[in-house]
Amino acid sequence: SASAPTAFGLRRAISSQHAMSWFDIAAPRFVSALHTRDLQHCALACHSLRLALSCALDVVVVVLELVPSSSSWLGLCSLAADIAGREAYPFADCNCGGWALPWQPGLPLPLCFDWSACAWRVAGSSIGSVLAAVPQLQASLARARDSGAPNEEPLQILDRVVALGSPRAPLTVPPPPDVRLPRLRRVWASAAAAATEAAAASSGWPEGLSVAELLIQGDLPAGSRVAIPGVRLLGLDGTVPESLAAVDHLAPGLLELDISPTEFDGVADDDSDPDLGPGWHGDEPPRMHVAPDPARFVGLQRLQASFDGQSLVILGAFVRHLPALRRLGTLHVCGTAAVMAWLPSGLEECVVAVDAPACDDACVQGVLAQTPRLQAQRLHVCLAEEGCWSDAALWQSFCTARTALLQGSESQGLPLRVSIKDFPAESTPLCRPVP
Repeated sequence: SASAPTAFGLRRAISSQHAMSWFDIAAPRFVSALHTRDLQHCALACHSLRLALSCALDVVVVVLELVPSSSSWLGLCSLAADIAGREAYPFADCNCGGWALPWQPGLPLPLCFDWSACAWRVAGSSIGSVLAAVPQLQASLARARDSGAPNEEPLQILDRVVALGSPRAPLTVPPPPDVRLPRLRRVWASAAAAATEAAAASSGWPEGLSVAELLIQGDLPAGSRVAIPGVRLLGLDGTVPESLAAVDHLAPGLLELDISPTEFDGVADDDSDPDLGPGWHGDEPPRMHVAPDPARFVGLQRLQASFDGQSLVILGAFVRHLPALRRLGTLHVCGTAAVMAWLPSGLEECVVAVDAPACDDACVQGVLAQTPRLQAQRLHVCLAEEGCWSDAALWQSFCTARTALLQGSESQGLPLRVSIKDFPAESTPLCRPVP
């Protein structure tokens, strides 16, 4: 059957030993296809099925520390997703791309899965926080298993580390050179930890320690160079010339670029007041942002930034000259949908956010009117909560227009899909399929 498997159907399928052997082979595909809720139900169906699914799971236990006690569960899940670079359990639609499981000392692990069979990984704000959490994590694992606690030594725990640092607490120094981190993939790092002086004989980053996803907090100093090997996803705080120069040698190998929301300030007038001008900090001039050279980013397939009237002046031409671009987010529409005409066509995914001041019927209809020209395989429209979700008439108008648009595109043979996502949404990382 072409339809997704259900918990009832899978339970019937494992009624024989032959079927169970078949399911052991197919378990990774089912784990990726099943909705998280159905996956939990399947894991509770029987012991053998629970074991097979647990073996196929991709889970990162995110150790959270120094989190305010007033933080909500949703806040913890959001922070865990940022640290690990994957969707948070249990809010993820499926396990495709993996889960980020927020964990603090005293919190239990989900009992529906067999943690002795699951090849779980771990992430934390630092190596010290991961090591400090070992006793409490062992206790949580013991409560989630049928027989005793796993015998995990600190070195074995470090072998499971896949992500270090967080948006709130990036690494301030590189990892020690004598610490082995064979599975490290994602790092939130300060500019001081990520860069070294261009004239230095060697980098402060441990030799041979590659990182696929590097997110740098803060501007890189002039004359510095990021000498971390293996980077495929790079995060920057804006596009100041010094930062672009420091990562220029990484640009040809990048597949994803994430530019943090920032104020794209222009050049201040000579007679302007520094205390009143935008972007001034004391006696310092505003940060000057420039457009990256698209010829250096020829392999870039995903670009995530906050595109508005200011940033489009700088980044607009850059985006339109990226030959391999597939996924783009997030274009903020405010006041008029005319800015939609700037978007390139033929993308695999495009994310548009209609901000609250402009969230009226005319603007939403204008966004949808531009959809056929875009020919995007998936257009995500994010409606601001204020003035959109609470407006029943606007909601009905959007749904009606979307239905008519999809019917028209289907008759023309266009692979068009228009969906609604939470506000504000970002483009989907390449490690996950477009929802």
